[in-house]
Amino acid sequence: MERTKKKWMDLAEEVVVEIMSFLPPKSLIQFKLVNKSWCAFIESLISDPLFVERHLYNMKNNLLLYSTSLAFICKVPCSCDEPELITTLANSTNELVHSPSCPQYVRPHLLTLFHGHDHDDDDHQIRHVVEDFDLPLIWGDTELNGITEYHCNGLVCLTREVSDYPDYVLCNPSTKKWRLLPDLINRFRFARLGGGLGCDSRDKDYKFVRFGYHLDSKDSIAEIYSLGTDSWREIEFDWSEMKLGFKVTDVMADEVDKEILCRGVLYWVVQGHKIMCFDVSDEVFRSLPLPDNLQSSKKLSSFPKQIRLAVWNEAVALFHYPSENGVVRSIEIWVMMDDCIGGVESSCSWFKQVTIGPLVGIGTPLTFWNGDELLMRIKDRRLVSYNLPSQKLRRLSTGVGRKASKTLYVYEEDYAFLFVKSLVSVEGGSGREA
Repeated sequence: MERTKKKWMDLAEEVVVEIMSFLPPKSLIQFKLVNKSWCAFIESLISDPLFVERHLYNMKNNLLLYSTSLAFICKVPCSCDEPELITTLANSTNELVHSPSCPQYVRPHLLTLFHGHDHDDDDHQIRHVVEDFDLPLIWGDTELNGITEYHCNGLVCLTREVSDYPDYVLCNPSTKKWRLLPDLINRFRFARLGGGLGCDSRDKDYKFVRFGYHLDSKDSIAEIYSLGTDSWREIEFDWSEMKLGFKVTDVMADEVDKEILCRGVLYWVVQGHKIMCFDVSDEVFRSLPLPDNLQSSKKLSSFPKQIRLAVWNEAVALFHYPSENGVVRSIEIWVMMDDCIGGVESSCSWFKQVTIGPLVGIGTPLTFWNGDELLMRIKDRRLVSYNLPSQKLRRLSTGVGRKASKTLYVYEEDYAFLFVKSLVSVEGGSGREA
């Protein structure tokens, strides 16, 4: 041990810091256990904003790990002793999973996919690891079904919107730190429609925005939380100015799709055929048009779940995936041009990048990973990945721990997002360890 320590001491400090910036947070934090001097050194690193920023860059760009992590909710094989807690899947398999009354019914997991070469020997499967996604169980481990999440740069914001008194928790699962956010301004009589967590690159601040309307006055409302000030404030939000074609009170929460964050702007699909966005730095809401071909489509209103947004190589991508008898045969991928970034509707334009199919075996598109790999959920809720250049379709027969041979079924397709393990801090007046 002393010999190893001496070797480290022979290296220049900037070299050691550079090496540390490539390590996953878990490995980095474990170095604190070596001795007091190592503990002090690591603490100084993870409290240094410049190091945290450099570490985040390395983690986001997979400069060493050559892997991508995705968070998702799935059903896991059930091992309960009581028969009434066990049910079978409604498909051709007889695999046992937890019923809704079981505390283990659904769990968030972190799926790490390893980047291989497209010309490797395995044409059918992708190497991967599945682990528990450690979220703080603030409201108890039996209530994960009612929790909504938002994410950015390794931070996850959780809320129980199903509660009459919603609370928000900001956490970093990698560092196991969390904080309870202050009381909301509009805590009561508020109909939440959507929200999102983003980074204000101009002020170097993390912000969470939520929007909806007051149940009594029917006025549209938006409020924003700043991590820098640890406070909420109302911001200007006039639903009618966005000219979406319907009133704010005509929208249900489940008609606002999960947000995506691209280059400092949050985007949502509303009622399946409208797009709204929010600039995290300017704190302005705007509406955006769909591609011209889709605006004239009469099918969108009759089947609202046939478009979805994703981030593809630093650009906003739109999936259009019409189905026949519930089966997706083809996927159109449109890319938003740079003149539309930030939500300037008058100059917004889209480019149709590629069409996948018609092809048997494709499913609902979820997200891109490793550049041109598209993760999809097929009809029986299993995961597959489609490589756009090679048109190769590969499956992910995922499992957990000793049950690695078991299939992992995606429970909620909207809860599937790229996750970066970071050192971004949530600490402040109410910061705690999970």
